[in-house]
Amino acid sequence: DARSWRADLMAGVNANRRIPLDHGWILVNFLSWIFLFPTFTMLVPLKVQSLGLSGTWLGLCEAGLSLGMLAGSLGGSAWLIARFGRYATRVGAAVVQGIALALAGATTGGPWLVAGFAVAGFMNAAMVLVGLTHRMLARPQAFRARMVAVAVTTTYIASMIGPALAGFALLRWPVNTVFVAFGLVGALFALGLAVVPGFRAFMALDHEAVANFYERNFP
Repeated sequence: DARSWRADLMAGVNANRRIPLDHGWILVNFLSWIFLFPTFTMLVPLKVQSLGLSGTWLGLCEAGLSLGMLAGSLGGSAWLIARFGRYATRVGAAVVQGIALALAGATTGGPWLVAGFAVAGFMNAAMVLVGLTHRMLARPQAFRARMVAVAVTTTYIASMIGPALAGFALLRWPVNTVFVAFGLVGALFALGLAVVPGFRAFMALDHEAVANFYERNFP
């Protein structure tokens, strides 16, 4: 029931508050997603329309995004990790994703728009795959579902705030300006992971060392 759900959610919130690493991680993702979510959703058809392109280009943007995510999942992220390490891949991919979306918002041609979304999809897959496994292994098994629920809830809240904020921005500025600004601000907030306490050291751990990391370090 609702009471049990609230109790589980609050247990997850309290657990996250005790762990500065996870608390900071969630905050950075929340702030970044407020601005990046509209660039993946409501601003895309408006951008296509502003360029005078047909609906086919909207489909191509979605296809480019999916293709980029597929490439990132099928070895692209592993290549980035092998070349740059987990920390640089997680932070860099999040920043490049925002910049790619900003460039997509600034472009005046359909092919470059699709290319921007393909790059963004590749980077999205890389940053999710790099961080997801580490966070899941680090969380105490007894609190894993509740801590995940907190992260998912904050993402949903950001997904509500972002479109509303973009709507207000569109009342004053053209879609190109809003698109570029939201991509760049999202990238700037994503860079906040670099200052989250313990993030660099955490990402340097292998999967065996990171298992149950939160419970060992924040009992």
